Amino acid sequence: MMPKRFAGFTRVVAGSLLLGALLAGCSSFPRVWWPRLPNEGLSVEAVLDYFHKADSLRSATVSKEILRLRQVYRRQPDDETLFQLVALAMQPGRPVSDRQLALQLLNDFRQRKKGGHSLMVLVSILDDQLEEQLQLAGERDRLRQQAQELEATSRELQDKLRALENIEKILRQREM
Repeated sequence: MMPKRFAGFTRVVAGSLLLGALLAGCSSFPRVWWPRLPNEGLSVEAVLDYFHKADSLRSATVSKEILRLRQVYRRQPDDETLFQLVALAMQPGRPVSDRQLALQLLNDFRQRKKGGHSLMVLVSILDDQLEEQLQLAGERDRLRQQAQELEATSRELQDKLRALENIEKILRQREM
């Protein structure tokens, strides 16, 4: 039997070690767990699982996961990582550069002609969706630029109108 003062000390040390282990685990970025592929290769269901998983992630997690997956893909390109990147890059609110990356990855996959018919149809649908999103983003940016130019023109005209009103006011005062 252990003396009482050692039993309390042991509990404190064990608790401190447990707390330290928990805090050490919390300080690192938690890795996202993607659905695993069956051995027979990439399926449409697996790709759709990636999109479902990507929908559930927060924006900050998506950004960090994209960086991590890009490094993994550079070292060892594979279809699983490719479609995980595409699923993340197509999330709402992602920058145009992410969508361009996804489009390039899909084009690379299509050129390799590795997937079955269903997967190639899904790749075509995703490709069309990305091209439309990029076109809409370009149109949005063009309209935003046009709105800024119109706003600047409106301010200039307002300033000129105020100046003319001031001149008219001065002329009226001189006539009196």
